[in-house]
Amino acid sequence: MRIVWRSADRTYERPRVEAIDRVGRGDTLTDPPPYGPQRPGEKDVVSVLGGLIGGLLGAAATAAAMRAAEFGPGPSATVWAMYFGDGDPANYEQQGLAVHVVYGALAGAVFASFAGSLSLSFATLGGALLWAVVWAAVLAVIALGFWRMVFIGGVPDARALAELGGVHLGYGVVLGLVVFLASGL
Repeated sequence: MRIVWRSADRTYERPRVEAIDRVGRGDTLTDPPPYGPQRPGEKDVVSVLGGLIGGLLGAAATAAAMRAAEFGPGPSATVWAMYFGDGDPANYEQQGLAVHVVYGALAGAVFASFAGSLSLSFATLGGALLWAVVWAAVLAVIALGFWRMVFIGGVPDARALAELGGVHLGYGVVLGLVVFLASGL
């Protein structure tokens, strides 16, 4: 048997739940859930939107950190210069940062989507940070393998690897914070 209740514009159903009251008799619970009904996929949209915003903010923060630390043109600027420009990455630093921010926002949305499909928990700050930093490490490996070795060529030195790791760690922390905050919506 199903329990049905209606609002002005919707009908909600849930299975009848049996519970035992204090005396031990079977009792039927007919009240709707305390949190109210939720539209299908509503939480997924909030999660992906949180990932998109978290990725955007994380990438913007790392782009600002790279610019402030004067790392020079990043890998995105180098790829832009090689394939769309005249070959000098210094002339395409702005375009490279824009690509970096867009890529970071999309990577944040993909993270939230994958995490939702894998049922990873963002209920605690520690859990959200852990999974976001793991995702950032995956992105660092992809960045190292894809951008550096395939498009740009060569293996980076120890300093460049440390910069790459630090930037991605910062991205993961910002992404984790924003996704955690968005999961409470």
